Amino acid sequence: MQDVASRVLQSKRMRLLIAGHTHFPRVGTRGWLRYLNTGTWLPVGGLSDGPIDEILQKLRAEPHAAPAPCTFAEVRWEGERLHARLGRVERNGDTVWLEPVIEVERI
Repeated sequence: MQDVASRVLQSKRMRLLIAGHTHFPRVGTRGWLRYLNTGTWLPVGGLSDGPIDEILQKLRAEPHAAPAPCTFAEVRWEGERLHARLGRVERNGDTVWLEPVIEVERI
C-alpha cells in the first residue's frame, strides 16, 4: 500500500481510499485500511521503439496507437458491507473484473 494512502487512512473512521495515479491498477489492504487505485487512463506501454519524433508523430496521427487501460472502481453496499472492486473496459466494450474484491463493514 502506498505511504500516502497509509497517512490519509490513519483514522479508523475512514476505511477505503480510492485514487487514480499514473501507474498500474492495484488493491491494497493492511489491517482495517483498504486502498483501490484505478491506475491511469493515459497510454501505458505499447509504443514502438524509435526516435521520439517518430513516436510523437505516430501518436498525433493515431491517438490510440498505445491504448489506455480504461480501469475504474465500482463501489456498492450489500447489506451491511461495502464492496469495492476494480474493473477494466476492453476495446470491444466488455468489462473485465480485476481481483480481489474489497469488503468493508459498516462503521
